[in-house]
Amino acid sequence: MGDNGQVSVDAMRLDAARQNLNDQRERVLEARKHLADPVGGMFGGSSRGEWLGAVVRKGHQNIDSSLGDTAKGLHETSEAIHDAMVAIEGADVDAAVNAQKFANAVALMSNPLVIFNKNQGPGKYLAI
Repeated sequence: MGDNGQVSVDAMRLDAARQNLNDQRERVLEARKHLADPVGGMFGGSSRGEWLGAVVRKGHQNIDSSLGDTAKGLHETSEAIHDAMVAIEGADVDAAVNAQKFANAVALMSNPLVIFNKNQGPGKYLAI
């Protein structure tokens, strides 16, 4: 919270945090590129060697999936920070517009020249 209960953000710090998230995402994606399955008989032709190759392949699939999920999470976090920044900026603009509407309404209601408008029916007022 900023002064007077206002919500405030340090856009430069949030942009730096987003850049850091995006950099980390790129590193994760780069690491994912270097993940290679074992070559055919890498662990020998025995049944144990084939079993070990299958275990390593499954491990690589799990690591690849985890890296993909991590990259997705980093991207979504960066986007969420951006969306929050936009929402806060929009809230400030909306608050200013609403405050002006309220001020206009108070000024209208405070005007001693507001009279009953017979053409509009009971309860309808017209400012002069």
